[in-house]
Amino acid sequence: MAFMSLSRWVASGVVLLLGATACAAVVLPLNNDFEASDGYDLGPAAPGNGWAFSASLSAMVVDHAFSGDQALSLTGSGWLTFTAEGWAPGFGSSVTWIDFYLKPVFADSTALPSEVNSALAAVTGFVKKTGSIGEVYAVDGDGVGGGDWTASGYTISLLDERAAGWLRISYRIDYGNKRWDLFVDGNLILADLGFADNEASPFAQFRLRGDAEKATFLDYFYAGAENPLYADTSGTGLPDSWLLAHGLNPSTAQRHGDPDHDGVDNLTEFMLGLSPNSPDSDNDGVFDRRELLWGTNPKVANPYILGGVPFFDSFEDDAVGLFENGARLWQVQKNLADTVTVSSSGAPAGSHALILSGTGTAVQRNFVDASHSAEIWLDFYVKTAPSSNPPQAIPQDVAAVFYTTANGKIVVLDGVGNGGGEWRQLGAVLPTWNRLVLRMNYSSQRWGIWVNGVPYADNLGFAHPVPYFSGFGMQHGTLQSGASANAPVTSGLDALRVQTTSIWDSTILPDSWRLRHFGTLYVDPAGDYDTDGINNLVEYQQGRIPTIVDNPAAAGGVAVWYVDSASGSDAYSGNSFVPNVPVVGDGPKASLGAALLSAGSNARIIISAGAGPYVQNPSDFAGTNVVLRPYGAVHIKIVSP
Repeated sequence: MAFMSLSRWVASGVVLLLGATACAAVVLPLNNDFEASDGYDLGPAAPGNGWAFSASLSAMVVDHAFSGDQALSLTGSGWLTFTAEGWAPGFGSSVTWIDFYLKPVFADSTALPSEVNSALAAVTGFVKKTGSIGEVYAVDGDGVGGGDWTASGYTISLLDERAAGWLRISYRIDYGNKRWDLFVDGNLILADLGFADNEASPFAQFRLRGDAEKATFLDYFYAGAENPLYADTSGTGLPDSWLLAHGLNPSTAQRHGDPDHDGVDNLTEFMLGLSPNSPDSDNDGVFDRRELLWGTNPKVANPYILGGVPFFDSFEDDAVGLFENGARLWQVQKNLADTVTVSSSGAPAGSHALILSGTGTAVQRNFVDASHSAEIWLDFYVKTAPSSNPPQAIPQDVAAVFYTTANGKIVVLDGVGNGGGEWRQLGAVLPTWNRLVLRMNYSSQRWGIWVNGVPYADNLGFAHPVPYFSGFGMQHGTLQSGASANAPVTSGLDALRVQTTSIWDSTILPDSWRLRHFGTLYVDPAGDYDTDGINNLVEYQQGRIPTIVDNPAAAGGVAVWYVDSASGSDAYSGNSFVPNVPVVGDGPKASLGAALLSAGSNARIIISAGAGPYVQNPSDFAGTNVVLRPYGAVHIKIVSP
């Protein structure tokens, strides 16, 4: 229900306002119980002690009380107003607490005010849902005189349209941050609501409008800086007892802290009865923020079907054609005319890859990492459709996000944990398919990315808090300006691997070996740098050189010949200078020319260690297609004839 900044009020039900505009004021803090000791006698109420009554409001001191013997009875559509002059010397808090007991009359929602004419911080109303049930409403303000009426979900038993019992209404009004909280009967029912008008500062006025026909009762009114509900050392609205029970320091302001990285701040954890130290309060595998986004109860375990870690899927066993929703727990989202298919054309790893086309088409797989590993590594091949702009909205359960520009560059988000951050473009123009490795560190809430084996960015911030690995998703976007429109643009995914150990694990490949052969530590044991069909781990285990093609069986039938530059003897006949790789031909050759004569024009020639440098006439290369590789400490020198 809209709430606008204009000039009039509708006139029924009870409405509470807190704002500015002072007259005949008193100094705070204030406790007023409307007792005889406070200067009130039974009968018509006289203004004073900061209180004023409009002419259309009948205000009586009656013996129907919650606290003590007396309370106020208010009938009529006029206003009861309390005006504060200021605070006693030494007060320095920007937070004001208002606390009182009320028996309000509940009216139809159509009777809630829609227009105001003064600077207000907090606005509350009471709405009749049925003849016997009412609900508390409040305005979530926009700071410029407007806002929206918000249902709290907190219901009250009614008797003749009035609350059947006394309600304790409490406000925490934070003038520094322009936010306010609403408590009913000591329960925090709405938090971090916006001020209707950000000019409302500091607290100066409380106003209550009654019902035209039925009496509203008010008793015991407090306005001050101390939390009247419970011990609150930090002044943030979180009880000391709750903080201590969860191992948190009550002297530290941590209202919006999130120590378990589940995307639910401490204030919300307190409101919902969740644990600030457990990201998955019901231990069903889905962290609390995700359950709230899914509309399920994070306090009740649900029978979710989730994938496990480690995980690998290359779509090799899938039939070519449509990829069905639910296959191996993959979720497919698409429009009727769009497709997600398994293709056997151009797969970067193996023979099959997953191809997406169509606006908004997406695939996702949800996981549960039972060990809640501090670090997860994702390794996959991806082909992305170009886009001119970053994603407009990042889901609140997503940690790492990137997209590809029209000129083929990857852009990553260095997040700040609330969906925002800095988009950073990585340097190189990339080919159609790229192998990406992501390092997700859930302890530090940071991530890094390698593209085709090269480290491009590290220590990037998460887009949103995520406590542990819980899912992988890919969305195919629309064709943006700057991309080719000659043919439909598709996205692709292949060979997804999820593991808890580093892709670059130095316990598998020693750092010294990586640096000697590659000049970097970022070497994948499962990679095949020289594309000879032998991965880097096997190359290391068998003493091979990982940058030299030395597997003739995997080299498309291309022969590998060995030349002993010292003697050319047959001492190595039948043996390879590279362990476990069979010699092709009739033994080592005495010269490069002899090897070429035997090998033909398409050869891999490996020169073994011997007396060097090895000298060869360049005329031997005439008409040949030769890859010349030294092995060991040999030196190659080519001279003119």
